[in-house]
Amino acid sequence: MSLEKRQFFRFSTCVPVKFFNAFAPGQGYSGMVTNISAGGCQIFVKGECQSLNYVVLNMHLPNGVLLDLINARIMYENKESDGTHLGVMFMNMDIKKLSVLVDFLSDLEAQEKEKSPKPQSEQTTP
Repeated sequence: MSLEKRQFFRFSTCVPVKFFNAFAPGQGYSGMVTNISAGGCQIFVKGECQSLNYVVLNMHLPNGVLLDLINARIMYENKESDGTHLGVMFMNMDIKKLSVLVDFLSDLEAQEKEKSPKPQSEQTTP
């Protein structure tokens, strides 16, 4: 069993994303961000996706905010029968976009805390 060591905590999510090759922006792809952190995300694309190295992402966050023109590097590509999972690392994100992303991640963290059961010591008895 291997223990993953990540710089940032990842949150499960379902965020639509469009992206294109950073060096040949003519062909674009649509997919779904399945998990996200301040450093990157995992994208699922149905069907075939050409091998890419660097992409530009546009994500519509559930709070209505568009995070656009995010430069990213494809770290891995796992092809499956129904589509492709891409591991993406964000690159050189400007402070405004990073701030928007961190706010979104804080909202996801708060939602997860609300869903998780409270420890016995915090539960009130009637």
